[in-house]
Amino acid sequence: MNIVEVREINGRLEGRIVTRTIDLPRSGLRKVESMNPRAPAYEVIALRSARP
Repeated sequence: MNIVEVREINGRLEGRIVTRTIDLPRSGLRKVESMNPRAPAYEVIALRSARP
């Protein structure tokens, strides 16, 4: 998964990319409901099974 942050500073685009590896048995996407036009459409959720 890549996480990207880009912003404009003094007319220049500056940003960073972070790569993460997730070892999860189950993951999913949940739709984000927001009035903010910059909000992501989906967020990644991790589902972990309960241990006995």
